Amino acid sequence: MKNFGSVKGHEHIIKNLKSALRNGKTSHAYIISGPDGIGKKTVADAFARALQCEEYDGDSCGKCISCRSFDSGNHPDVFYVVPTKTKSLGVDDIREQLIKHSEIKQYKYRYKVFIVENADTMTVQAQNALLKTLEEPPHYVVILLLAESADAFFPTIVSRCVNLKLNPLSAGEVKDYLIGNENADVEKADFYAEYSQGCIGKAVELMNSEDFAEKRKTVLECIMESSAGGVIEAMNCAKKLEAYKGDSAMLDVAEMFFRDVLVYNTTKDKSLVIQKDLMDDIKKLSRKLSAEKIIARCDAVKEAQMQLKSNANFALAMEVMLMKFNDK
Repeated sequence: MKNFGSVKGHEHIIKNLKSALRNGKTSHAYIISGPDGIGKKTVADAFARALQCEEYDGDSCGKCISCRSFDSGNHPDVFYVVPTKTKSLGVDDIREQLIKHSEIKQYKYRYKVFIVENADTMTVQAQNALLKTLEEPPHYVVILLLAESADAFFPTIVSRCVNLKLNPLSAGEVKDYLIGNENADVEKADFYAEYSQGCIGKAVELMNSEDFAEKRKTVLECIMESSAGGVIEAMNCAKKLEAYKGDSAMLDVAEMFFRDVLVYNTTKDKSLVIQKDLMDDIKKLSRKLSAEKIIARCDAVKEAQMQLKSNANFALAMEVMLMKFNDK
């Protein structure tokens, strides 16, 4: 199911999209933004399916030829724009996959819909090329740009798009989804709902990951070793973490751990701790550190997260972070 009913949360955005469809006031371009796993592609797919549905009555019907073509992945008037040579979307990707096709009228249906995944990775040249199409778009073209943040685009691109920002869901909403749709028990759902930071996709991915448990174990070992050791231990642990370079969930483990340490340090209430399987380590650091020192470690993790988003050197960012964990 790829209709609006498959979207969990984001009710106000879905309401606005449905209203635009009913009233014939859809835009030629949208920016759908939010963190990984928040549901950007789910919203884009549901919207694209509804745009092309032959029997639209508030949501795509799922029965017409258009809906069935979409579900099979063979819709002739829906295109997914993805990088072909590097991780970034280059000017050739935009020209060959979007601009070239947009110059030809749709094959059969109302629109030609282009879903640009990871649009925030577009190079300057790619954005300039796209801007020309956005300035004078063919009436049958709808472009959906999926990105973590609209800040990645030229202001001139943002001004020509309807901006739909998807906000994180509550932990309770994610938990309910995991219990109802992924058959997770309550304790497991609680755990992954907190790790997801409001993103259902991220929660499901982590819960089904074969290596997340090992990754979590390694990160936690590095935290404890760095806390007890010195510079050499921190540098050795940074080398261990090299295996997870580019994996944002790795630092989420550290962030969640220090969150639990801080909560227990200030309340001494075990029921408020999310990772109850780590109670021994949580109690150990809670006794050893003041609340101020725990907060300083939380800040060190956030600083490392920001540095990695800015493409800082991974090994150096890890070394600096782990050195700040030292208790001496």
